[in-house]
Amino acid sequence: MKPIRDFVLVKPFMADEITEGGLFIPEGFRERSSKAKVISVGRGTAKVKMTDGEIAKIVEKIFDMRPYAIEQRFKLRNPIYSETAAYGHMGRKNEIVEKTFKAPGGKTIKKKVELFTWEKLDYVSKVKAAFKLK
Repeated sequence: MKPIRDFVLVKPFMADEITEGGLFIPEGFRERSSKAKVISVGRGTAKVKMTDGEIAKIVEKIFDMRPYAIEQRFKLRNPIYSETAAYGHMGRKNEIVEKTFKAPGGKTIKKKVELFTWEKLDYVSKVKAAFKLK
């Protein structure tokens, strides 16, 4: 599988399904991976003369690809899904909104949440520096 444009395909390391003793461990009970590996790099408008492997090593140094780190970076535990599910979820404006929702037990909660966190450009300077781009 090859990603399109300049996207990078990442695969988390998974625990073995069968232990050394021969016991089968269902996916729901396996330990979650704390690391991921870049397995493919798209050929888009990149202006670097590097192999996929060289690009992958740099990407892995810049971004923390552990599942928990991704969840925290993109604030995926916040109540953001009704807004992000409509009209496509890419190419939208990153913004902070105040939401009112009912918590379990019926309590009304107001909370400021950040939408479209994956649209932020806060890593552009890190990527440019790592790849020696202007």
